Amino acid sequence: MWPWPLSLHRTFARLGRLSPCCRPEDCSSASFYTYVMAKSIPEGWHSVTPRLVVHDPIKLVDFLKRAFGATGTFTADAPSVMRIGNSIVMVSGVGPRDPTVAFLYLYVDDVDATYRRALQAGAVCLEEPADMPYGDRRGMVRDPCGNDWQISTHNDSMNRVPLEPDE
Repeated sequence: MWPWPLSLHRTFARLGRLSPCCRPEDCSSASFYTYVMAKSIPEGWHSVTPRLVVHDPIKLVDFLKRAFGATGTFTADAPSVMRIGNSIVMVSGVGPRDPTVAFLYLYVDDVDATYRRALQAGAVCLEEPADMPYGDRRGMVRDPCGNDWQISTHNDSMNRVPLEPDE
């Protein structure tokens, strides 16, 4: 006899909270399923995820798609989850939260092409792409909602000046 109804086991298994350790006909105890803790970070997310709160989230979602090739869609009643490369950026409208301004560093394959796309999508130039002494080629733009983006491509073959620690 099962210690819990089989329907409850199926519900927990469907939610990812239980995993089978043997077949039900071979086991009459709770050991048929072992409890599996939910992941503390959802699959595909990172420990730090920026959330941009802006007056016009539709405009920012459109900009992220056009400038950076972001995927995702605008969601009116929850943060829009946008994927840029291997990272997630959440976009929300103002309401219970005041608008924020963010400063983000974005690695891309081609900084020059991405910089041009960002300008075409409505960004304002803050710095044209240039080679940095630490091995990045970097440019900087401000998106239509006021967030600053340093767009960069890392190049290990560049002659780098070693960074000295602060004394």
